[in-house]
Amino acid sequence: MRTRKTHQTELVMQAVSALDHPTASAVLETVHAQDPSVSRATVFRVLAEAAESGELQRLVLAGSSDCFDITLCKHAHMVCRTCGAVSDVDLPDTEQLEKSAVGVSGGLIESCHVQFFGLCPSCYAKTQLKNNI
Repeated sequence: MRTRKTHQTELVMQAVSALDHPTASAVLETVHAQDPSVSRATVFRVLAEAAESGELQRLVLAGSSDCFDITLCKHAHMVCRTCGAVSDVDLPDTEQLEKSAVGVSGGLIESCHVQFFGLCPSCYAKTQLKNNI
């Protein structure tokens, strides 16, 4: 199903583009700053439809609320263990990783999502400052 191109849809997609891996709540907050009449249900419906149609990626990340990614090419993500920030990580040869995966006897691996956990640049810098004091 393709997301309808309404004023509300445009606001939601602009918010996802402007924010970095936003949660639905963050998108709602950004949309409301521009147009408070857009309902929560509309924002969540537009996000769900856009994810279903492939216009966005819905990311189900361990230890974090679902978030949305406007980048559709294959890539991995890193979740900061301190602040929860989600960052894109280029992962060369994801297709080869999928092809070489074993262990699903009689099944079919259709895709994979790789998650790294660590510290974002900001949190890492803070730990380095602490260690140097």
